[in-house]
Amino acid sequence: MDSNNTAAADDDGEAGSTTPYRCRYPNCGMAFRNASKCARHFRTHDGERPFICQVAGCGKSYMRPEHLRRHMMAHTGERPFRCDQCQATFMASHHLKRHVQTHETATPFQCASCGASFEKAYQLREHSYRHTNVKAFACEHDGCDEAFVLKAELARHAKSHLPSRTHPCDICDGDVVFDKFSDKVAHVKECHGDRFVCPVCGRPFQTQSKLNWHTKSHDPSSRVQCHVCLKTYSNEANLAVHTRSVHDKIRPFVCPYATCNGRAFALKGTLQRHVQKCHEHVQPRRRRSALPFKNVFCGRRDRPSALDDRDDAMPI
Repeated sequence: MDSNNTAAADDDGEAGSTTPYRCRYPNCGMAFRNASKCARHFRTHDGERPFICQVAGCGKSYMRPEHLRRHMMAHTGERPFRCDQCQATFMASHHLKRHVQTHETATPFQCASCGASFEKAYQLREHSYRHTNVKAFACEHDGCDEAFVLKAELARHAKSHLPSRTHPCDICDGDVVFDKFSDKVAHVKECHGDRFVCPVCGRPFQTQSKLNWHTKSHDPSSRVQCHVCLKTYSNEANLAVHTRSVHDKIRPFVCPYATCNGRAFALKGTLQRHVQKCHEHVQPRRRRSALPFKNVFCGRRDRPSALDDRDDAMPI
């Protein structure tokens, strides 16, 4: 058989070719060993997405059935891939593979509760706070009994004690405060540039895209409406969160404490507030000081601005 006949046989998918199924899309020419792979590849050209989620209010579509199956786990909460070392679970095998690599690095400091390991001792110490829910950082503002697991949480809370009529600069992270709103706007224009300041509320942004996203919240015509309960939201992302949590009842964040019997929440922040409220074991001791914020483990005291400068958000 000459070369021309061989090429024709390959194009027709006849036996004898290792890749008999060729893509018919113009100027492509990719070949596959079976028809299903060839058909799956062809969808990348024509945009067909035949695998559709049947959950009410969702309707997302995918090119491959495995992509739909993985999407359905977001509705069911299924996480079939489990780590043998720490029992963490994942929806996709590549997520598990990436997680397992964290066990293979040089992390000598291991958590006795869950097996997670860390490179540095302070990382393990910060991580352990999440298991015991020890609120080591207490606000010592007069009349305030709030306490927090992490320094950053205390720093954010400390700003609530600023006088109500002051206007902190959002870019300076609240360390620069003005008595008048007009002074704040003038500061933002002088120190941070006036290209990314909201003309309605004066809030500054570091990029034009963030400002554009924010300004939609001031425009009633850009709000999107839930077709079920008719509530409106400033953007599609917030509407999607509302739909999943309220109408689809998807609650992927499960309380790790056995006494809650698997109680789940729609948002991570809601779970964190629940844990702090319902599983509080240790109340820190409060004491007045010129430096009002104290870590009851190491005894170090700081002002609110200093708390922001230290690393604290450690993975569980």
